[in-house]
Amino acid sequence: MKRVIALALSFVTGAGLAMSMQAPASAGDVPPIVVIYGAGKSVDKGLTLIAQVPGSDMSVPVSAKTGVNLAASSSTDGRVLVYLSLQNHGKSQQLYLMIRKDGVLLRHIPFGVGAILPSVSADGSIVLAAGPNGLKAFDVKRQRWSAFCTGCPTTNFSSAAISPDRRKVAMEHKDVGIQYMEIYRVSDGRRLARTTIQNSIGNPAWNAASDTIAYVDNNSFTGLALGGIRTLTTSGVVADTKFISTSKDPMAERMFSYTSPTWINNAVWAIRLAFGSKGFLATRVVTAKNWNSAPRAFGGSLYSGNEFWRLEVLGFVGWSAALPTPAH
Repeated sequence: MKRVIALALSFVTGAGLAMSMQAPASAGDVPPIVVIYGAGKSVDKGLTLIAQVPGSDMSVPVSAKTGVNLAASSSTDGRVLVYLSLQNHGKSQQLYLMIRKDGVLLRHIPFGVGAILPSVSADGSIVLAAGPNGLKAFDVKRQRWSAFCTGCPTTNFSSAAISPDRRKVAMEHKDVGIQYMEIYRVSDGRRLARTTIQNSIGNPAWNAASDTIAYVDNNSFTGLALGGIRTLTTSGVVADTKFISTSKDPMAERMFSYTSPTWINNAVWAIRLAFGSKGFLATRVVTAKNWNSAPRAFGGSLYSGNEFWRLEVLGFVGWSAALPTPAH
């Protein structure tokens, strides 16, 4: 909770993200919609979430409340969107979970200590959040909460994502001081897979065509937490991908890190962060046909500057295959 608030507050002091990008030549049937951060002109106005079509001028605001908005998660069709909103109330601040459908605000819920990053199912029917006794699911159609995966861990988890068939859930979970990425069966809470990780940023991403999740696993060097993307199957197979943070361009003295993986139309998308000399950081959208092919960057940089904390903020990027409805 403190980490999320700290990231949100850090973002207030930064400059806005540049939105100039070009569409990929053949990265998938439909380019993804990237839900990113639009900067307000002052702390009072805060930061709003916007959805942008890469390579076009099409964009819409998807958050409406003043404050700092971040950590978006979208259904595939863009109709259901959840995110966090840090709002000012006099001298105090409160973090809220916001749930929207077709631009209409359905819920505005105080986001308590121990809560996870919000996550919406691919079909937009379920929103996952953390309750006092474990995971809870918000039924978007009925607009009511219920227990979810009662056999899953009830404490010390920091992210969760439901599979497209809604039968499995992946989560980052700390057990006896060790951090894990795990997959559980929802019906009985049976653990299907587990692997140790150093630390992950954002929610894991399910591949709709297989029982596989993609997740960011951070390693640390030169004082920075850098992300490489790995996969984990329900049978417990862990694999590195070409989205991994070990490459270095000696000519530019630049290291690469990847974050925010997703699958859209069976193509893989992520954010690449390039670290140059003297604290320089540039971010771009990258794509690949599968995890075994090298990611290819396209378009202009989302952001270029000297603020390393954007590495963590950019871990909270949401994706969708359709432009979300503007907030109203």
